[in-house]
Amino acid sequence: MIFKKSFQYENKIINVFDQDLNLNNSITTNYNPWIMTGYNGMMVVADLNNQNVYFYQNNSIIQTVTTHSSARVNSILFDIYNHMLVLCDTSRFMYVHHFNGSYAGLSILTCIRSSNRWFLNFDTKDRLVITCDSQIEIYY
Repeated sequence: MIFKKSFQYENKIINVFDQDLNLNNSITTNYNPWIMTGYNGMMVVADLNNQNVYFYQNNSIIQTVTTHSSARVNSILFDIYNHMLVLCDTSRFMYVHHFNGSYAGLSILTCIRSSNRWFLNFDTKDRLVITCDSQIEIYY
Protein backbone atom coordinates (compact mmCIF):
# COMPACT_ATOMS: atom_id res chain seq x y z
CA MET A 1 0.00 0.00 0.00
CA ILE A 2 1.35 3.42 -0.96
CA PHE A 3 0.56 6.49 1.11
CA LYS A 4 0.86 9.94 -0.36
CA LYS A 5 1.72 12.61 2.17
CA SER A 6 -0.34 15.74 1.86
CA PHE A 7 1.50 18.98 2.59
CA GLN A 8 -0.31 21.98 3.95
CA TYR A 9 1.28 25.35 4.33
CA GLU A 10 0.18 26.31 7.79
CA ASN A 11 3.22 28.14 9.14
CA LYS A 12 1.47 31.51 9.07
CA ILE A 13 4.76 33.29 9.73
CA ILE A 14 6.70 36.15 8.18
CA ASN A 15 10.42 35.78 8.90
CA VAL A 16 12.44 39.01 8.86
CA PHE A 17 16.16 38.78 8.07
CA ASP A 18 18.92 41.40 8.19
CA GLN A 19 21.37 42.13 5.36
CA ASP A 20 23.68 39.37 6.61
CA LEU A 21 20.77 36.89 6.41
CA ASN A 22 20.46 36.54 10.17
CA LEU A 23 16.92 35.95 11.37
CA ASN A 24 15.92 39.11 13.24
CA ASN A 25 12.25 38.54 13.90
CA SER A 26 9.29 36.29 13.14
CA ILE A 27 5.82 37.76 12.81
CA THR A 28 3.03 35.28 13.50
CA THR A 29 -0.10 35.84 11.43
CA ASN A 30 -3.60 34.41 11.45
CA TYR A 31 -3.46 33.96 7.65
CA ASN A 32 -1.13 32.34 5.10
CA PRO A 33 1.25 34.99 3.66
CA TRP A 34 1.56 34.68 -0.11
CA ILE A 35 3.28 37.70 -1.69
CA MET A 36 4.87 40.81 -0.25
CA THR A 37 5.94 44.25 -1.38
CA GLY A 38 6.84 47.52 0.28
CA TYR A 39 5.18 50.91 0.24
CA ASN A 40 6.24 54.09 2.08
CA GLY A 41 8.15 52.14 4.73
CA MET A 42 5.31 49.65 5.21
CA MET A 43 5.32 45.95 4.49
CA VAL A 44 2.34 44.93 2.34
CA VAL A 45 1.37 41.23 2.38
CA ALA A 46 -1.38 39.34 0.54
CA ASP A 47 -3.18 36.28 1.88
CA LEU A 48 -2.80 32.97 0.03
CA ASN A 49 -6.41 31.96 0.57
CA ASN A 50 -8.45 35.08 -0.12
CA GLN A 51 -8.40 38.63 -1.50
CA ASN A 52 -7.08 40.38 1.62
CA VAL A 53 -4.03 42.62 1.68
CA TYR A 54 -2.43 43.59 5.01
CA PHE A 55 -0.36 46.73 5.62
CA TYR A 56 2.25 46.42 8.39
CA GLN A 57 4.14 49.09 10.24
CA ASN A 58 6.49 48.21 13.12
CA ASN A 59 5.47 44.53 12.80
CA SER A 60 1.78 45.29 13.39
CA ILE A 61 -1.14 45.35 10.97
CA ILE A 62 -2.32 48.93 10.57
CA GLN A 63 -4.73 48.40 7.68
CA THR A 64 -6.54 45.52 5.98
CA VAL A 65 -7.85 45.87 2.44
CA THR A 66 -10.23 43.40 0.84
CA THR A 67 -9.56 43.80 -2.86
CA HIS A 68 -12.21 44.02 -5.56
CA SER A 69 -11.20 40.70 -7.12
CA SER A 70 -12.72 37.31 -6.43
CA ALA A 71 -9.37 35.52 -6.86
CA ARG A 72 -6.10 35.26 -4.90
CA VAL A 73 -3.82 38.31 -5.14
CA ASN A 74 -0.61 37.40 -6.99
CA SER A 75 1.01 40.81 -7.36
CA ILE A 76 0.67 44.30 -5.87
CA LEU A 77 2.19 47.48 -7.26
CA PHE A 78 1.90 51.11 -6.17
CA ASP A 79 2.03 53.93 -8.70
CA ILE A 80 3.17 57.53 -8.29
CA TYR A 81 -0.43 58.59 -7.58
CA ASN A 82 -0.67 56.32 -4.51
CA HIS A 83 -2.90 53.84 -6.29
CA MET A 84 -2.57 50.17 -5.44
CA LEU A 85 -2.64 48.02 -8.58
CA VAL A 86 -3.79 44.48 -7.81
CA LEU A 87 -3.26 41.52 -10.12
CA CYS A 88 -5.14 38.37 -9.19
CA ASP A 89 -4.55 34.78 -10.13
CA THR A 90 -7.55 33.68 -12.18
CA SER A 91 -9.37 36.99 -12.43
CA ARG A 92 -9.22 38.42 -15.93
CA PHE A 93 -8.70 41.97 -14.65
CA MET A 94 -6.11 44.09 -12.93
CA TYR A 95 -7.90 46.27 -10.38
CA VAL A 96 -6.99 49.77 -9.19
CA HIS A 97 -7.59 50.71 -5.55
CA HIS A 98 -6.97 53.95 -3.71
CA PHE A 99 -4.35 53.80 -0.96
CA ASN A 100 -7.11 53.78 1.66
CA GLY A 101 -8.31 50.49 0.18
CA SER A 102 -11.41 51.67 -1.62
CA TYR A 103 -11.91 50.46 -5.17
CA ALA A 104 -11.19 53.25 -7.68
CA GLY A 105 -13.65 51.88 -10.22
CA LEU A 106 -10.84 51.17 -12.68
CA SER A 107 -9.82 47.82 -14.10
CA ILE A 108 -7.89 46.55 -17.10
CA LEU A 109 -8.70 43.32 -18.93
CA THR A 110 -5.43 41.36 -18.95
CA CYS A 111 -3.97 38.33 -20.71
CA ILE A 112 -7.18 37.18 -22.35
CA ARG A 113 -5.54 33.96 -23.63
CA SER A 114 -4.10 32.97 -20.25
CA SER A 115 -5.70 31.30 -17.28
CA ASN A 116 -3.31 32.72 -14.64
CA ARG A 117 -1.84 36.16 -14.03
CA TRP A 118 1.45 36.24 -12.10
CA PHE A 119 3.25 39.55 -11.79
CA LEU A 120 3.06 43.25 -12.61
CA ASN A 121 5.69 45.97 -12.49
CA PHE A 122 6.87 49.06 -14.32
CA ASP A 123 9.77 48.69 -16.75
CA THR A 124 12.64 51.17 -17.20
CA LYS A 125 10.43 53.30 -19.48
CA ASP A 126 7.61 53.40 -16.87
CA ARG A 127 5.37 51.10 -18.93
CA LEU A 128 3.15 48.69 -17.04
CA VAL A 129 4.22 45.08 -17.64
CA ILE A 130 2.02 42.11 -16.75
CA THR A 131 3.18 38.50 -16.95
CA CYS A 132 0.78 35.60 -17.35
CA ASP A 133 0.92 31.96 -18.44
CA SER A 134 3.07 32.00 -21.61
CA GLN A 135 2.25 35.66 -22.23
CA ILE A 136 3.61 39.11 -21.39
CA GLU A 137 1.69 42.33 -21.87
CA ILE A 138 3.21 45.83 -22.00
CA TYR A 139 0.95 48.87 -21.61
CA TYR A 140 2.03 52.30 -22.89
